[in-house]
Amino acid sequence: MNLFTRKLLCLFFLNLVFCSLKSQLILPVGPVVGIIRGSVPTVKLFKSCKFDSSDAIFGIDLADTTNGRDGLFNFIIDNSKDLAELKKSWIFKDAARSQRGQKVFKVFYTRNKVVKRTWVIFPEAFCIATDEGAYLFDVSMLTKLHSKSPLVYRVRTDTLGSRDEFIKFYDSVKAISSFLYLNEPDVGEGSFEVKLKAATKNVPEDIGLRIIDICNEIKPKTAFRVYFKNGEEAVDSKSKTYVVRCDRSLFEQFSYPDMEKGEWAPATYIIQSYWRK
Repeated sequence: MNLFTRKLLCLFFLNLVFCSLKSQLILPVGPVVGIIRGSVPTVKLFKSCKFDSSDAIFGIDLADTTNGRDGLFNFIIDNSKDLAELKKSWIFKDAARSQRGQKVFKVFYTRNKVVKRTWVIFPEAFCIATDEGAYLFDVSMLTKLHSKSPLVYRVRTDTLGSRDEFIKFYDSVKAISSFLYLNEPDVGEGSFEVKLKAATKNVPEDIGLRIIDICNEIKPKTAFRVYFKNGEEAVDSKSKTYVVRCDRSLFEQFSYPDMEKGEWAPATYIIQSYWRK
């Protein structure tokens, strides 16, 4: 057998071996989700929840985030047996890449109609955000819950004139079985505006922080919040108007020589509440 023939035979057998190996390769099929491999803690989402008869877990697509899903995932679990089963099954092991700007689905844990915890799921990205980070989420868990215990809800808006009115309203609706939860209003009984006097020469490096310091020096008994007046976010800091949301006692005690304090404006409470249909 000449050299040329031996080379041809050698190439032929090598090709047979390669084809045999190639037939054993496992090729990925379909899209690859952004899973992060490595050592990550297993997350038992409801591990710390000690469910009782006043508890409920429900999930809703908020009105502006349905992305065409039309409530196909909405569910509610409010009996002890199913809550215990949910606690056993919602365990996550594979970390995923954090998601932003995706359409979200929100899961609520309530006790006596008060929200205790919330979590966000990104169904299109197969991801859930937990305290330990983002984890891979099987969306079929939502469809199964919806199939077993669907939730249809409506949103109600009420305008109340004071914090006391809000407390009375909240106490009254919690006694209604169809009530799910509400978005609690901002802190304080009202607000007032503060701005630096035009003629002042003593300009703080951070005016907003100085306002917060003045409020803290008063030692208010309730929470307060300081923010820019709407529409003035881009205005020069020296000319900005700041809004202090607080209780009236803080307003009455607030004083600083280089700052101009506006009038007291009692708060109007616009309350959005969610109800089971």
